[in-house]
Amino acid sequence: VRLYVLQAEGLASEDSNGSADPYLLVSLGKQEISRRDCAKTRCLNPVFHQRFEFQTELPGISILRINVMDADTLTKDDLIGSTIIDLEERIMSKQWMLAGQGEESKPPLKPVEIRRLKTPGSSQCRGNLKLWLDIFSVKEAKIFPAWNIAIDPEPYMLRVVVWRVREARNMDPLSDQNDLYIVGRLVSVNLDGAVSTDTKKTDTHWRCKKGVGSFNWRWNFPLIVPLQDLQLTIQAWDHDIVGSDDLVGE
Repeated sequence: VRLYVLQAEGLASEDSNGSADPYLLVSLGKQEISRRDCAKTRCLNPVFHQRFEFQTELPGISILRINVMDADTLTKDDLIGSTIIDLEERIMSKQWMLAGQGEESKPPLKPVEIRRLKTPGSSQCRGNLKLWLDIFSVKEAKIFPAWNIAIDPEPYMLRVVVWRVREARNMDPLSDQNDLYIVGRLVSVNLDGAVSTDTKKTDTHWRCKKGVGSFNWRWNFPLIVPLQDLQLTIQAWDHDIVGSDDLVGE
């Protein structure tokens, strides 16, 4: 039995900070695999890309339980939600067994499932889990190797060129001029949920008239991809010698 868990979405928060530190705990009978050492940090949409393998006899022990847990430091870990797959139902389903069948020399490509997470005694959805499942005989498992779904981080560079500003609103009606500069802020969230911020700034163009400023400025933002989220915010500011600078727009 090979279980491939891709990601979870919309997990319920278990911590006072409104987030969670999720990890996977999967069991089949007395067999249990915990990935607590791979717990994500402050993340409600974790990307896992983890594979779990079990051996069993069917008919027999067939209840595969997938728990999404919240790792805690001072207290017992909390169950965010779980989903259960009955393996006997799968092998008895002709439609599921034939799904993804192709050439005999190639493994079947089972469909990705989106499964709701719940807690015992409650019908409330605690998030969704994306996964797929393979069930092979011992002989077939030797013929068809497991898929490698691990994500290898790669370095990338995001380049932003600030060329020109036009039609910027006038922030100094007395002089009818702006002292313009541009700020770029890149916020990224990696697969472990860690947030990082990288801020760049151009020089100041003094006495820009009619809302026009020329820069020809380049920023380089180093990145490690893949990421959960990436957001670039660009702002135009009017520099003031006395008092705080004014935000022209973003």
